[in-house]
Amino acid sequence: IGCGSDSKPNNIANVEQDSIEMQQTDLSGTWLLIAETEVIKESTNEYIRTNYYQDYYVFEDTSSGVKVEYCADVGGWAPYGVKTMQHFYINVNDEGFTLGDENTLQQTVEYTDEYSPGFLFKKHTTLRRISPVQVIDFGSFDIAGTNVNVSESEHVCVARYWSSLGTTQSLHVAVPYGEGVLEFSIQYYDDLVVGVYEFEEYNDNNQILDVNVHSNDDQFWDLVGSNILAPESATIEILSINTNFISGVFSFVGQDAQEYSGSFSAELP
Repeated sequence: IGCGSDSKPNNIANVEQDSIEMQQTDLSGTWLLIAETEVIKESTNEYIRTNYYQDYYVFEDTSSGVKVEYCADVGGWAPYGVKTMQHFYINVNDEGFTLGDENTLQQTVEYTDEYSPGFLFKKHTTLRRISPVQVIDFGSFDIAGTNVNVSESEHVCVARYWSSLGTTQSLHVAVPYGEGVLEFSIQYYDDLVVGVYEFEEYNDNNQILDVNVHSNDDQFWDLVGSNILAPESATIEILSINTNFISGVFSFVGQDAQEYSGSFSAELP
């Protein structure tokens, strides 16, 4: 029989220390979400590509839980996340985030998708706090036309998608609209430079592959007759671009047969 001891095994002590750090860390602030999803061929376990996505969250740590808002949804109804001893759950139905340090949260999940049979997805998500306070002004957006008119520079959110396979990428600029959100998006391949670009639907010879404006607000549907403007063609002029910033102007005729023009700028994460 060995001698007794009041000390705890190192692994238990470490778990308790991690628990204290998570529960005592104030998560309030603005967080950059960086999602990296590896696509694996199930039959051979071969790596195919990695898909990347970036967006912003705003958290408010309260006595009722952690209020969780996508950048574009700030100001409306919002769900609350849960901090437990070892994890932070944005949604209790999903895997929790662990604490890297006081400004970093991490989550890793593996899953399959019924719409992509034969592939395994390994998703690693990092939330990095960029400010201890709310930040929701990442650019500007204006659109003018018969049915839709918006001018916003104080609440502008930015998201990006791209992949390690090929050079196609997309930029999304979202602003409040009515009771919901209005989003402007452009999809393109290779890096854009200052200049004029044409978009034509189903014409992959153009560098701009898609241009759209859509909204989840009922007022938008009532005015446009759809939730998207879906132009068949558009002109985009890039006025300024570097690794951290892009700005430009656009014009098109929407599916409501009305002419629209506007501008956008975005701080790139």
